[in-house]
Amino acid sequence: MAKGWEIEGLRSGLPLSECARLIILTKFREAFSYQNLVHTSEDIEVIHDMRVSLRRLWAAMTSFSHYFDHNKKFSRLSICTRKLARKLGSVRDLDVLIELLEKHIEHLPDKPLAVLAINYIVSNCQAKRLQQRTKLFNYMEKLAQKEFERKFLAFFEAIQSNVKVHNKRKKAIFLNTLKNFYKQDPKDGFSSEALHQFRIAAKKLRYSLEFFEMCFNQPLSQELKTLREIQELLGDLHDCDVMVGLLKKYRRAHKGHQELLLGLKELAIHFKHKRKENLTLFQELWHLDFQNNFRIGLEEALSTKVEA
Repeated sequence: MAKGWEIEGLRSGLPLSECARLIILTKFREAFSYQNLVHTSEDIEVIHDMRVSLRRLWAAMTSFSHYFDHNKKFSRLSICTRKLARKLGSVRDLDVLIELLEKHIEHLPDKPLAVLAINYIVSNCQAKRLQQRTKLFNYMEKLAQKEFERKFLAFFEAIQSNVKVHNKRKKAIFLNTLKNFYKQDPKDGFSSEALHQFRIAAKKLRYSLEFFEMCFNQPLSQELKTLREIQELLGDLHDCDVMVGLLKKYRRAHKGHQELLLGLKELAIHFKHKRKENLTLFQELWHLDFQNNFRIGLEEALSTKVEA
């Protein structure tokens, strides 16, 4: 994954509204620097890089929305940004699925039926990817016709936020994502949906902490490192849950194809076992680092430093 751009002009002492504006502009330019490569490159990481940049952009726009949402143009720009991120996500999710399955083949030299099932699913995913890629390109063309890039940059280069925000509100920008993260704690209900929502909350918290670092020049390196660890485990769990659900659909749709059905069953057993292993690792890390010390330390850091 490409390294994120530095935020030019960001310095200690700037009003939080100006920090927000600079972050949004930089993340937008970063995201749209990939648009030509998305059309021309076969490297799947290009779509991933543009999607990640847009997710951070969207996170910044929602986190700091109260500085800009008095202007109706902000809402329209937000909707287009979110929709583009989702179009990219539809392609990226299939890339991840295909990559996961193709890597798994390496571990199945003595299971030809499982390999048969993987090849069948990969072929279907590749066809769906072409469809989603076409939809992505069509939407990007639509945005180009509407001059979305020019309008977005013009809006955030010109806007001056006159919104006065009390320090308590400034703190809430960051503390609310921390509160929501713990609110989504699956506790003992480790269903795929509960873990998925928790994973989304973890991403939002990570972006919020990154913005905090940028705005207040207050390093949170250890906190972000620990959060990345939990995100990786949640990501691995999500991959397993997606695979188990997908394999279940394929088994229902191919009951008459005995060899394929047996291969799908072998894959399902593998991913269920892998999910169990990842869940154990997640539970250990959660109980060790996250339930108490992580929250207390972050609440203190976020509460005492927000004075800009």
